Amino acid sequence: MFSQVQQSWAGWSELWQEQLGRFESLHARTAELQQQGAERTAEVIDEMARLTKASMEHFQHVGAEYQRVTLEAWRRGAALLTSAPSAAEG
Repeated sequence: MFSQVQQSWAGWSELWQEQLGRFESLHARTAELQQQGAERTAEVIDEMARLTKASMEHFQHVGAEYQRVTLEAWRRGAALLTSAPSAAEG
């Protein structure tokens, strides 16, 4: 009877060690994937920041160009109005 208990215990112990090894392996893999995820997240955030900065610079340039063109159009319009003969003169 005692020998059966010993054998049963040895079987359970072996099974327990095997399951513990699997758990440790899964835990290590999970930690590795979490680290990779954190690194990838940081890369994505950096790329988003770079694209946001580039977009802001582009829109600043577009805004400045729009302002320049608008002011030039107003200047030309004002010049045409001041140089055109009025109806009273004509």
